[in-house]
Amino acid sequence: MAIVKMSRFNLTIFESDKDTLLRNLQAFGDVDFANLNVSPTFIVEAEAEAHMSGVDIAENEELAATREEMELYKLEGVNSDFQGETLASLQEYSRKIKWCVETLESAEPSAKGLSAFNNALPEISYENLEAKAAELDLAAVYAKVRNIKRDIQNFKEENDLARVENRVLLTYQKLDVPFNKVGATANTEVLFGSYPKRWREPFESGLDKLEYTYYEVLSVDDKNVNVFMIYDRSEAEAVAEILRVNAFTQESFDFEGTAAEKIADNKERIKERERGLEEQNAELTVLADQYLDDFRILYESIENNIVRQTARENFLKTERTVMIEGYVPTENEADLARIVETSCQNTFNLSVETVERNDQRVIDVPVKLRNNGLVRPFESVVSTYAVPRYDELDPTPIMMPWYSFIFGMMMGDLGYGLVILILTTIGLKAFKLKESTRGFLRFFQILSIPTIIAGACFGSFFAISFPSLIDPTVEYMTFIIFSVAFGFVMMMLGLGVKAYMMIRDGNILGAIYDVFFWYMIIGGAALLLLKMMGVLSATAGTIGMWVMIVGLIGVFLFSARDENGILPRLGWGLYNVYGVSSWIGDFVSYTRIAALVLSGAFIGYAVNLIAGTLMGSIVGFIIAIIVMVVFHAFNIFLSGLSGYVHTMRLAYVEYFGKFYEGGGRMFKRFRSPSVYMDVK
Repeated sequence: MAIVKMSRFNLTIFESDKDTLLRNLQAFGDVDFANLNVSPTFIVEAEAEAHMSGVDIAENEELAATREEMELYKLEGVNSDFQGETLASLQEYSRKIKWCVETLESAEPSAKGLSAFNNALPEISYENLEAKAAELDLAAVYAKVRNIKRDIQNFKEENDLARVENRVLLTYQKLDVPFNKVGATANTEVLFGSYPKRWREPFESGLDKLEYTYYEVLSVDDKNVNVFMIYDRSEAEAVAEILRVNAFTQESFDFEGTAAEKIADNKERIKERERGLEEQNAELTVLADQYLDDFRILYESIENNIVRQTARENFLKTERTVMIEGYVPTENEADLARIVETSCQNTFNLSVETVERNDQRVIDVPVKLRNNGLVRPFESVVSTYAVPRYDELDPTPIMMPWYSFIFGMMMGDLGYGLVILILTTIGLKAFKLKESTRGFLRFFQILSIPTIIAGACFGSFFAISFPSLIDPTVEYMTFIIFSVAFGFVMMMLGLGVKAYMMIRDGNILGAIYDVFFWYMIIGGAALLLLKMMGVLSATAGTIGMWVMIVGLIGVFLFSARDENGILPRLGWGLYNVYGVSSWIGDFVSYTRIAALVLSGAFIGYAVNLIAGTLMGSIVGFIIAIIVMVVFHAFNIFLSGLSGYVHTMRLAYVEYFGKFYEGGGRMFKRFRSPSVYMDVK
């Protein structure tokens, strides 16, 4: 349960061996490359620190060595190995194959029933993936899928246009004269169109005043009046003015036959295209059955190729050689050496060194976590906050029990815990799931145990009370005090972890200044508070007061010891003493445990109360059961969400804030994330 030990390797090979080596390293997977195309962070930081301190870089042996290494990046003839055009071409190819996969997946029958919950990806080894991908020639199939998809799109667009046209033509069905027979003459004009229904009276009264204008109302709908008009050209200006002021919209029809005939023709064409759509979709289904897995394999292979091409951005090259730097788990050093030896037909130079916590470039070392099955699901909580640095502790094992206990108390119901336990266990046992989904279910399966224990201690089973150790809804003040005390222990443990890391790294005085003095302040204040509450004697209170004062003096004098000058040191020391007030807020934050316990309990109680009032008859009993199931399910969801968020907040702010900084970089395997196939 720790951060995996890492080794840094430097490798120089001939260009001709590069492709084979990268493929074999990708099959291995456990390498993470460093970027040689930028000055390492430690060089920049070292030079900046030397400049601030007034140190002559040329006379400093350590900095001189780093400058020599830095010159590597300025050698004439040494360039980046990155090939942008190749990468762009692969990315475009990947997008096309992914589009094809998604198109074929849409043609597959959807999973129904409980089988829809199975989301595990098919497994395939990296070697088999690459071998099968090399044999695939899917260009013709891709072209066929593209043509089918184009035809489907055209059919849909044409049908949409035909349906829109039919909706317009329906308003002109009353006209039984073919549209091509109704047209302008030397002296007359013909119009089809509509105007808003609310202006029907002024429109018709205006036309009625014209001697050589005829109009006929063909249909009236909720908004518009649809008309057919014939008028003499001598009245064209008058007609145009009437049409303008009444917002007339003209329609034009460029086909032969009547409206009814055109509607019938459109409907027949729609049916023909619908049959065409069915045929095209059926053909897509056949192609999906035959080639979908092949396209998935090809996509995964292309994505891995993209990863190989992207990795080259980190390398430096001369005309014939390539320089590579990266990290490998120390336990896999022998595997790396074997892969390099078998991959390179020419001479190579490989050096590997174990990275220690005090390494100058420790900030650049990627972090790989290793925890047992009980702790691993909680790694996501830690990484959401920050990835630990290589020289820190992995906080997951020491965070997991506290997170579990707090979540369990916030849920605080035996019945709710049993529901979560049963559902997550069924999900894990009955379905084939992705690793991420399994981790999510396992996370809540673990949390269900402290929820059950807390529910038993609180005497709550679906908000129905039974004899217990403590009832938070009755002894709420006691439970609030317990919540604060729980937080006190949790934060003291956080300070203890900080002291351990300092002592481990040989910084014993730092542990005294930054931890022990704070123990004195908080511990002394606790004794003084207990004396004021009448729990302890006056002597204990006096001891607590002096212990707290000594701690405050220690923080004032030594907490800002790294500052240059006595005044900045004392000024920041005074500011840190003022930081004691933030501890009060931290302790108060833990009262949210009691608040969430009470809110969930009272919601459940209200649900039971409502259900109880409905149980006067058989029908009422059935309704009451439905009410209980629905609203207790809602309360489980609400309490679980609140517990997840607020427990995370307590861990991030009040717990991690005492010892954990983070800022590391997660170890990135030399593989593409699996999308369609689980590549082993």
